[in-house]
Amino acid sequence: MRRDAKIQEYNLYVDNYLPDNQSLLIQLCEKIFRSGFVFHDSTIGEIHAGEWVIRDFFDQQAEVFVDLVSRERLNSFTDYLKNFDWSREQLKTKLFQRIIKAFDRLAIGKHHHFNIRKNIALGLDNKDNHPLYDLLLYVETYYNLILVSKSIECEESENNPNFTKKISISIQKN
Repeated sequence: MRRDAKIQEYNLYVDNYLPDNQSLLIQLCEKIFRSGFVFHDSTIGEIHAGEWVIRDFFDQQAEVFVDLVSRERLNSFTDYLKNFDWSREQLKTKLFQRIIKAFDRLAIGKHHHFNIRKNIALGLDNKDNHPLYDLLLYVETYYNLILVSKSIECEESENNPNFTKKISISIQKN
């Protein structure tokens, strides 16, 4: 995705007749785009902002993914990734690259480069081999393998502090 791409502002007053899944996916894609997460030259801050968007979306609207991404496909893709035995950083990089490619494929259309709304609607109607489902699969996998495991590690480190380090204190006498 290039930074010069423009996205039309989401308007709740005009689009309130959209089906719930379509509306939620449009909002997710727009927020991910605005965070800067889907650019090829994303900064660390933009990646963290995109991760917060994904985390927030799953905290509130995870049933959309359960409805649209088959659990079979998600489990087989997760198993496929675990076969590579990548480090957490390598896995994060690979999934991030897949999300960017899938977002680009979803954005490209016949008349305009940025046809996210139209392609989401078409993808929800056409469930066979549409780029929308690849994007959703990669986003959910990123959430499950990177963001959830990261928060679990942080909680464990807070609950089990490491007391093995010795602190030496020297007292000087005057």
